[in-house]
Amino acid sequence: MKNIQEKSIISRDILATTSQRFGNYIADIAIFYGFTFAIGAVLGLISEWTDNSIFIDWLDDATPLDDYLFSYAVLVSYYIISEGLSQRTIGKYITNTIVVDEFGNKPPLKNIVVRSFCRLIPFDGLTFFNDSRGWHDRFSDTYLFKKNVLDRKISLEKDFDEIGKSEL
Repeated sequence: MKNIQEKSIISRDILATTSQRFGNYIADIAIFYGFTFAIGAVLGLISEWTDNSIFIDWLDDATPLDDYLFSYAVLVSYYIISEGLSQRTIGKYITNTIVVDEFGNKPPLKNIVVRSFCRLIPFDGLTFFNDSRGWHDRFSDTYLFKKNVLDRKISLEKDFDEIGKSEL
């Protein structure tokens, strides 16, 4: 998104709804479990193909702490990569929402990293029920906007800015 706004465009109509945010949460958690399973399966297949049981032994001997650390690494990586590259996760594509700053621009990578690590805070995934922003939004200075409304506002602002300009 090549939008460089200079003034805040936050309004109730542009913020993602609670149901959109809940849809993101459910879809992204399902994707997370799928990725985690796929990584385990690939490690198992590599062990079988190479006749090296190092990955199988690691999976078999993993402690609960190892499981948590592995899961957290997958979760944080999923959000950093997805939102860092496209401002959207698979869940956000499904619900047509996008992560932005208060001006509707792509947030800096450091904000995406903070946002992603904040998801490890217990109950963070439920904090948007009380307000339109979750803790991961507040702590990272990001917003979740409805993409179609954002695109329309940007288009209208550009059209409005063009009014009165002489053609060259």
